[in-house]
Amino acid sequence: MRLVGWVLVISVALATQTSCAVGDEVATEHVPIFPEATRGGFVIRLITVEPDQDGAFFKDVRECSLPVWKELKEAGIVSTVSLFELSEMETTSPVSPPWRYLMIAGLGPDSSAEDFTVAEQASSRPAESDGPAHTVLREEHMVCTPNSCFGMPEPTYPDAPSGIDYLIEFIGVENTPASLTQYHDLMSSYFGPANGLLVEREMLHCFVALEVTETEIEDPGVVPWNQVHVSDHWDEGGDVDWEVVYRDLFREAFSRELEDVWKEIPPTRESSTEYRARLVPDLCVR
Repeated sequence: MRLVGWVLVISVALATQTSCAVGDEVATEHVPIFPEATRGGFVIRLITVEPDQDGAFFKDVRECSLPVWKELKEAGIVSTVSLFELSEMETTSPVSPPWRYLMIAGLGPDSSAEDFTVAEQASSRPAESDGPAHTVLREEHMVCTPNSCFGMPEPTYPDAPSGIDYLIEFIGVENTPASLTQYHDLMSSYFGPANGLLVEREMLHCFVALEVTETEIEDPGVVPWNQVHVSDHWDEGGDVDWEVVYRDLFREAFSRELEDVWKEIPPTRESSTEYRARLVPDLCVR
């Protein structure tokens, strides 16, 4: 979770399956803290691409994955698929292999992550490239944190002709039931609704906070996370004093000081990191 002064903005994301053929990754076991939310969630994939292979990666997505996603959209299995290109920021921890793309597939209200995976495999098309240009480093099944998802990232906005930058945060809250529940409750009660008010007031385009229910693919070299937040990148706000905005908002909406609520946030891994991101418009499904 990113903090500027005492300002909290939460970011989310999206991931997409960018290979035409199914890999041999081994699933890892994960015990969900909130197992009741099993349908209508999200599948996200963190992707790395071989050096100088972005063109081959885009070609594979365009020619084999995109047609499948459109079919799944028509069938109601997915509602949206978003592909983000990630750019490192000063606060990004060094990682190898580099995190390059994030796909977020929003599932239909009656669909599960398993429905998406099975349908995707059944409809997969063979890739034309000689070898894999990319690797899925991590795949998560996620759900929206209650009161913490407002709007979805869009390839274009009327007030942003050239597109907007997003802030995507990968957050590793201390992996204990007590800490995860505390974080869940603070997001649901304070930080999610606060950002929802900023979306309503058109100070932000979107705010999406997701939490993990299951880890399906996990590269051993990737530092794990259990929350993904997606929002506008703050630099887009120009001269807005976000510290004052959030301080006043917490006083107005909750009759509480932002600093006091912030102190209640449970420990997060030092490796939690954030990326600047832009949607790849022609590889998204809406």
